[in-house]
Amino acid sequence: MNKKALLVVNFHSGTGKSREALPGIIEILSDAGTEVSVYSTKNKLSTIQKVKNSASSYDSIIAVGGDGTLSETVNGVMLAGSDVAVGYVPVGSTNDTARSLGLPTDFIAAAKIIAKGTPKKYDIGSFNDRYFTYIAATGAFTKTSYATSQSLKNSLGHLAYVLEGIKSVGEIEKIRISGITDAGSFSGEYLFCSVSNSTSVGGMIHLKSTEVKFDDGLFELCLIAAPHNPAELVALLGDLVQQKFENRLISIRHIRSATITLPRASGWTLDGEDGGEQSTVNFSVREGALNLLTEC
Repeated sequence: MNKKALLVVNFHSGTGKSREALPGIIEILSDAGTEVSVYSTKNKLSTIQKVKNSASSYDSIIAVGGDGTLSETVNGVMLAGSDVAVGYVPVGSTNDTARSLGLPTDFIAAAKIIAKGTPKKYDIGSFNDRYFTYIAATGAFTKTSYATSQSLKNSLGHLAYVLEGIKSVGEIEKIRISGITDAGSFSGEYLFCSVSNSTSVGGMIHLKSTEVKFDDGLFELCLIAAPHNPAELVALLGDLVQQKFENRLISIRHIRSATITLPRASGWTLDGEDGGEQSTVNFSVREGALNLLTEC
């Protein structure tokens, strides 16, 4: 019996690569004996609902788009309580998740991995009643991904995020944040706070692959404390540009769960998309919750 796959395709991702890539992806999967159906994304909620309702009817669900498309697909699978295999063909503007996982950004190579691959367990993060695949963050630069226009992303790719990030430097403000985690508590004034399962944190910090394991039941909590004066801020930005993390204002620890509290609701980003304004956030790691097609 042929296997069945649902392709969740965002035709607006990247520079229109999804439309160009689709015939080749379908051909590769079909040649491998997979019966393919295609769903064109409309908006976040409808995509999540479609995947949730379809999870039990397919052997695999494959996100074709950017990190946001993958995140919506994963949310649908998690809400369905399904162990269906999930594939990812990255055709977005930045593809942070693909880079972290070592997945090819060439759609033919990615499709071949999905066609021949076997699922590998991958940890998923919960954010109150939602899920994220690689990062949840608040503070400086977190609006960059979803504030950057799609047309600018398509035209300039990663440079679009850099330009938007530079614009936000002048808007940096400190936030008082308190947190209780399984690895200890913290409290103070910070510029940035994130919980991630990625080697790329907010586009600013790039962790070594030896520091991040995608299936160890741990996410990385990154905190950047507020500088006390302009000189400290300049030194901090310089260290971030040079990827030097010995700066005393930068703290990274490994956690399984956390409750993070802010004095007022602040904007969060989930997997590069708008996560809404929250004053209290409960995180936990869903160890091995996702069956991700990443290995041949």
